[in-house]
Amino acid sequence: MTTEWEFKYTLVTVHALDRGVSDHTPLLLDTGTPAFVGIAKPFKMELSWFYHEDFYDRVVEIWNKPVRGQNSAQRWIKKIGALRKYLRGWASHTNGVYKQQKTTLQSTINNLDIVAENRDLSEDERSQLDQARSDLTKLLREEELKFHQRAKVTDVLLGDNNTRYFQMVVNGKQRKKRIFSLDHEDGKIEGQANLKNYITRFYKDLFGP
Repeated sequence: MTTEWEFKYTLVTVHALDRGVSDHTPLLLDTGTPAFVGIAKPFKMELSWFYHEDFYDRVVEIWNKPVRGQNSAQRWIKKIGALRKYLRGWASHTNGVYKQQKTTLQSTINNLDIVAENRDLSEDERSQLDQARSDLTKLLREEELKFHQRAKVTDVLLGDNNTRYFQMVVNGKQRKKRIFSLDHEDGKIEGQANLKNYITRFYKDLFGP
């Protein structure tokens, strides 16, 4: 598997099957498409959010909105809930804008680099190229910080161009937490759909419907 394939299919795995009578071992490539997406992910604060100049003002604005409650504890809980709900939507929107900006900046840089191979860039074009490179570097630093936090590694210095490394660590941890098969007295249970049905029935029998 190449790193490009792994970035496209973050849960991709390769399993060696039984050879049978063959001299070769067949390999099963699983792209890792989940049969069960599970519940919503818990809310987590991203350090990369602090790179946004308007982040603090947005938090203050949401926090200062009045809420109802019989005491300070109830009002605090409602404020935290409102802030968490807002930041979820804000982060999702920001992530979409980030991807669009990254694609646009990369396209601008590539196009101007191609032009520079055939002729000298004008002053405006050089300024546009420098600004695009500066903006792209800022976006990549933010992306690196996000994956550094998710990977939870400390053996690589923050600030280096290690975004791809952090993504690999995150993807590897996701695969380690995934269950591929279970040994049962009636045989081995394989496949995400079969595992989901078995685990669901097991806990329903254990705790009741």
